[in-house]
Amino acid sequence: MRKATTLLLPVIIGTFLFNFLFWEEKMGLNTLLFSMGYLGALWLLFPESRYSREYWITAIGTLLTAIMVVWHNSDAAKFAHIISAMCAAGFAQQPALRHILYGLGQYLVGWWQAPRHLVEALGSTSVEGARKGRSMSNSIGLAVFPLLIVSVFYLLYYGANDKFAALSDTFWTELGRLISFDISIVHLLFVLFGFFLLGAAFWRNQTDLVEEEQTAVDQLEHIRPPRKRYIESLRMFGLKREYQQSLIMLWMLNVLLLLVNMTDVRYVWFGFDAAAMSNLKAYVHEGTYFLIASILLAMGVLLFVFRENLNFFPHNKPLVTAAAIWLAQNAILAVSVGLRNFRYIEYHGLA
Repeated sequence: MRKATTLLLPVIIGTFLFNFLFWEEKMGLNTLLFSMGYLGALWLLFPESRYSREYWITAIGTLLTAIMVVWHNSDAAKFAHIISAMCAAGFAQQPALRHILYGLGQYLVGWWQAPRHLVEALGSTSVEGARKGRSMSNSIGLAVFPLLIVSVFYLLYYGANDKFAALSDTFWTELGRLISFDISIVHLLFVLFGFFLLGAAFWRNQTDLVEEEQTAVDQLEHIRPPRKRYIESLRMFGLKREYQQSLIMLWMLNVLLLLVNMTDVRYVWFGFDAAAMSNLKAYVHEGTYFLIASILLAMGVLLFVFRENLNFFPHNKPLVTAAAIWLAQNAILAVSVGLRNFRYIEYHGLA
């Protein structure tokens, strides 16, 4: 409890710094400056990480990729920088971790543990207060993780498909007209995003990843731990809640990808007009990169969802159906990627 209260100040300072450096700004020199402060804070808050080889590797990688963001400003450098920064926080919190995926998982767990840390930091010292903090984390965690994943795919589709981007801009413009407040809702969401970003890094997240990494096996088995241990290992939500969360996430992703595929079928499959494209080369090449990244991430999503006991969860047919539809839609997306390149080659008469 005392630790959560102590770490509240760095989280607040980091959130304000994040807002000051990145609100309505592109990634550049601000990325390098923020990364230096971010790594410095991790070094001070988790002194045991100073002897971790994995932490130093990812920390140096974070600095190098930040320099590459300043120097080249490529999407690849930005993506590598974000992943490196997340892994550095995970290894700082748990120096015993060795695998990169476990370090990343240690950090990502904090996105739904941050609300509980905040409640604890604000003084909920009683048992009832702690219960309220856990209940709030459960409720927010059910929504935060699916929204986070959907947001990542939304940004990829937005950058890859100008028709989908135009449709999105129209939607948000109309929504802004309907919801007119003096306070910028988008700005508040950006600050909230910064809070989760820093809270997941600076508060030590409670996980069993160290033990899982040490006992991990290649063969997938239905493991049913003793009741007490099972409850402890799923502090934030039980298997049923994880099932609900995964089902919500997959259907949200399916709806999002359906909109993208509909625009591709309309404008790439049957209504492609290269002359109307303001920058055909960027539309094909950059769009293809984004779509390939989204397909690879789609594979990662399903590997994560069906990594353990959800494979054996009773009556999980709706989840399997949602996953099958997600795979089918990604296959359609892959066809659209191929058609983009075919249209480009056909238009320019390339061999």
